[in-house]
Amino acid sequence: MEPTRLAVLVGRSMEGDPEAFGELVTVMTPGLRQYCKTFFSSWHDAEDATQDAWIRAWQSLGSAARTCRIQDMALPDGAKYLPRSHPPTCQ
Repeated sequence: MEPTRLAVLVGRSMEGDPEAFGELVTVMTPGLRQYCKTFFSSWHDAEDATQDAWIRAWQSLGSAARTCRIQDMALPDGAKYLPRSHPPTCQ
């Protein structure tokens, strides 16, 4: 996905647009799941972490800074299951 389109979807998602957020989830879930899989021994655990990350990202959209990228919101929440050497990057 091109960065401009991603930025539009993030902006719309932050305004509470569930369709835009759904498109982000569809486009970005494979990469997020793969990222989570590098830290889990099973796809099931990676999928659970991925789903939890998206739920937390949706719940936090209203309070997230507009400059925070959606990847930074989702990945650290998935990384909550990871060793402390992987701190969140979105503040």
